[in-house]
Amino acid sequence: MLVNAVIFILSLSFFAFFYFVSFRFSEKFFPQFRFTSETIRAEWCTRIISTCVAFVTAMISAIVLLQTRALNDPVHYTHPWVDRFFVILLAYYVNDLIVMLAHRGTPLCSHGALIHHIAAIYGLCCCLWGRVLSGYALLLLVQDLSTPFVNQRWFFKVMRETHKSLELQRASFADGAASPAYSAILSFSPRTEAINGILMWIVFGVVRSTSIFEYAVQVHRHRYAYFHALPPPYIAATFGTALILAGLDVYWFALMTRGVIRVAKRMVQTRTKEE
Repeated sequence: MLVNAVIFILSLSFFAFFYFVSFRFSEKFFPQFRFTSETIRAEWCTRIISTCVAFVTAMISAIVLLQTRALNDPVHYTHPWVDRFFVILLAYYVNDLIVMLAHRGTPLCSHGALIHHIAAIYGLCCCLWGRVLSGYALLLLVQDLSTPFVNQRWFFKVMRETHKSLELQRASFADGAASPAYSAILSFSPRTEAINGILMWIVFGVVRSTSIFEYAVQVHRHRYAYFHALPPPYIAATFGTALILAGLDVYWFALMTRGVIRVAKRMVQTRTKEE
């Protein structure tokens, strides 16, 4: 436990430092960042961290599931390195939750994101303190493979809105030409956003539905182990966390589907006008 506590403190400090680095990096290399509000800047930085963490998390979880026997006994499977991996993730979720609560009342601190983080923290704590259910946690963490596409869609949205707010200001330059910062913003391509949106919808639907389906299969296969070997808090972690995440996935996927349909209609209308 002492080792895990040290790793948690170091990881929490690292993610706080990562947030600071993301802020400075974005200020220097992304002109769009300088034209946004404080809340959007905070969310921008959290999504940079989220993209990196989500990709690494999904890859590590998939490798562990494929290279070990985690799914043969997902209830009792454990490994010291997997526990340390969970400690680092716990620090990430706690750090992200602190940033969200510091901006409560804004879109950054949405109800869906709060519920997602609290459920994730509760599930990881059960895995660490009870040293059970690690196989199921790894199975759910594979879902993070779709997060980079979701975050990229948010970045495109911010760039599009920044484009709209600065479009009229382009004419304010005396020589009629935009500065490099303005040019980088005004060169935003809606077609790129549309392609990313479709990829996000496909990856989100395939990865998350497959993960939840396999999760349900494994719960049914090992159902007797829960009621005979686990106390109620861990049973709640197994079913409650999965149900909450599945519900959020369905809600988010419905929003994505509506967005994809809207983008598809717009692309068809644009092509019809061009013809």
